[in-house]
Amino acid sequence: MCPRYIVCIMSDTKHFSRENLIRAQSLAKQHHEPLWLGSRFLDAAFRRQVEAVLALDGELLRIASMVTEPAIGQIRYQWWLDQLDRVEQSPEAELPGDAFLLSLICLPDEKGGLIRHVRALIDAREGVFLSELDKAAGHERLFHVLLSVVKPEFSSGDLSHQLGSLYSLTDGASASSETLKALAEDLAHLPEDIWPIVCVFALIPEWARQRQTSPIR
Repeated sequence: MCPRYIVCIMSDTKHFSRENLIRAQSLAKQHHEPLWLGSRFLDAAFRRQVEAVLALDGELLRIASMVTEPAIGQIRYQWWLDQLDRVEQSPEAELPGDAFLLSLICLPDEKGGLIRHVRALIDAREGVFLSELDKAAGHERLFHVLLSVVKPEFSSGDLSHQLGSLYSLTDGASASSETLKALAEDLAHLPEDIWPIVCVFALIPEWARQRQTSPIR
């Protein structure tokens, strides 16, 4: 079997085309503009993957916003899982529609761990759609994938949970001023190389002062 890095190079011409990269950037900006703006400050090595993660998550969220019938929604989430299986089994395979996003995320990862994390993200978004999980749990999985791309050693533990809880404020969740200030202090001590992922939360003290319900919108 060919080494994985050789397969990645072979797949570059299809999945990493200029058209696909522009499409991923457009979807990321459309669905998660505050996080996308922060990603502009990432090293180029990570920017493409992070844009694809944000674009994929936006497409998963779009299912929930457009579909009211649970069975139809489950079919669409399963489609993404099926395409992820194809990426894992045959990295060089041609993928339909926007499934190229999965290749942009997962193929640069020679260890294959991102496939597992992306699968958990899809499952979590489906769980939120089916009212089996709260929205914060879905956001937590999003930040778990983002941190796994940029700095894997920070993807475990409480950070993903904290960021997911903060991002749930965009869905109308509320938090006390004291909680927000404490979280702001925690974020201030994070390494500089993951700051682009969390820089949108630098406004937390201002949110607390103004006591806004949906601070990012």
